[in-house]
Amino acid sequence: MSWSAIDTHAHIYWEDYVEPVEDILARADEQDVKTILVPGTNLETSAKVVELVNRFPGKLFGAAGIHPSDVKDTDEETYLSEIKKIALKPGMVAIGEIGLDYYWDKSFIEKQKRFFHEQIKLAIQLNKPIIIHNRNSDDDLIDILNEYKGSGLTGVFHCFSGDRSFLEKALATGFYISLAGPLTFKNSKLKDLIPYLPLSRLLTETDSPFLSPHPMRGKRNEPAYVTYVVKYLAELYHVTEDDINRNVTFNTWKLFGIGEKPKPVTTYEIGQNLYVNLTNRCSADCVFCDRKENASIQGYNLKIDKEPSAEDILSQIPDPKKYHDIVFCGYGEPTIRLDVLKTVAAELKSKGASIRMNTNGHGNIINKRNILPELQGLVDKISISLNSLEEEDYNSVMRLPKGKGFYQGMIDFARDAKSFIPDVTMSVVAPIDADVSAYRNFAEKEVGVHFRHRPLDFL
Repeated sequence: MSWSAIDTHAHIYWEDYVEPVEDILARADEQDVKTILVPGTNLETSAKVVELVNRFPGKLFGAAGIHPSDVKDTDEETYLSEIKKIALKPGMVAIGEIGLDYYWDKSFIEKQKRFFHEQIKLAIQLNKPIIIHNRNSDDDLIDILNEYKGSGLTGVFHCFSGDRSFLEKALATGFYISLAGPLTFKNSKLKDLIPYLPLSRLLTETDSPFLSPHPMRGKRNEPAYVTYVVKYLAELYHVTEDDINRNVTFNTWKLFGIGEKPKPVTTYEIGQNLYVNLTNRCSADCVFCDRKENASIQGYNLKIDKEPSAEDILSQIPDPKKYHDIVFCGYGEPTIRLDVLKTVAAELKSKGASIRMNTNGHGNIINKRNILPELQGLVDKISISLNSLEEEDYNSVMRLPKGKGFYQGMIDFARDAKSFIPDVTMSVVAPIDADVSAYRNFAEKEVGVHFRHRPLDFL
C-alpha cells in the first residue's frame, strides 16, 4: 500500500492566503497530502480553526491555544475558559500552538511562562497533546516540561530548530519532533541530527505560510509543499518516501489520534528484507521493548491479535528470492512458535530464500531441548540479543526471574550455534554513540561470533 503525506502544522487561515481554501486543499490532494492539522495562535485564530475543521471534517483537524507572542495582549481572566470551550469542539485534537519565545520581546517572559503552565494544565485536564513553539528559550522550556513528568503530558516540538544537546533533552521528555522547510535549506545543520532522531518520534509539517522548503524557498508556503520535506528526509534516512509517510502516519495516530491506525501485520518490508512477525509472546520483557505498548517499528503495527499459521505466512511471500533476507523477527520470541518457524523456513528455503532469525537466545530453555540441530539447513543466519555482560544486569534489563539460567543459556546458545548455523551474530541495543567495545570484544573473542550494535530506538 502507498502512504499519504501528512502536514501536522499549517496556518491556512492566515491573511497570506488570498485564494479560497478549497484551492489550497486541492493542491494538497494533487500531492497526496490527505491530512492537515491546523493550530490556532490566539482566541480569534483558534475560532477560525474550528470553522475550517467543520467545513472539511476528516481532512482538517485543529488545535486551540495562545502563541507565546500573543499572550502579551491577552486577558488572563477569560482566555483559559474560552480556549477550553474551543478545544472541546469536534475535530480539535490538541492544545497549541503554545510555548515560549524570547526572540522578539523579553519584556513579558513571566507572563509567557504563566500562560504556558496554564495551557499545559488544560491539556492534561482534557487529555490532549500540546504543540510547542520554542525560540531562544530552550532551558526554561525543558525545565517547565520536566515539572510535568508522570502527568501523562505528551506533544510535539513543532518546527524543531535546536542542536543535538537540545534534541536529546526534547526526546527525553517523550515528545515527538516535527521537521519543516528549514531542514532542506542549503546551510541547515538540522540534517546532522538525523542519526539521533528515531523514525518512531518523527513528524512532518510545513508551518505554512512560513518557511517554504527548497526549492520553493522565498515563496508562500502551503501544505502541498510538505512533500519536499518528506523527499529530503527519505534521502537523509536512506529509506523511501513511502517509509517516511508510513512512520509519520503511525506517529500522528499515536500522538493526535487522527487518521487511521495501521492494521497489524504478520509480514513487513524494511529495506531489502522481509520480516516475519510470528508472535507477540516472549520469554523476556525488556525495558526498551515496545511490545506491551504500541508494538510498532518503522511505522508498522506488529500488535497482532491472532498468531498466523504457516499457511498464512507463506501466502504473503509469493517470491521469496526478491528479498536479501527473510527474517523471523517481531515483538516476540520466534522460537516460541518453533514448529511454524521450521515449516515456513523449509518451504522458503526450497524456493531459494536466505533465512535469518532474530532471537533472545532462550530457544533451548523455552523448548526444553537443544533446538539448534533442528534449525540446521533451515536458518542461514542467527542474531542473538546480548544486552549485558553481567547476569544480574541482564536479568534486570530483560526483566527476567533470577536463578533460571537465562543469561548462561543465551551465551551457550550463541556458542553452540556456530556448529549448526553458518552466520552467528550477537547484538546489543545501546545509544548510537555508546561505547560498545567491551560487548564487541566479548562476542568476537570470548564467544567467537560476529557483533552488531543496534542503536536504541532507531530505525
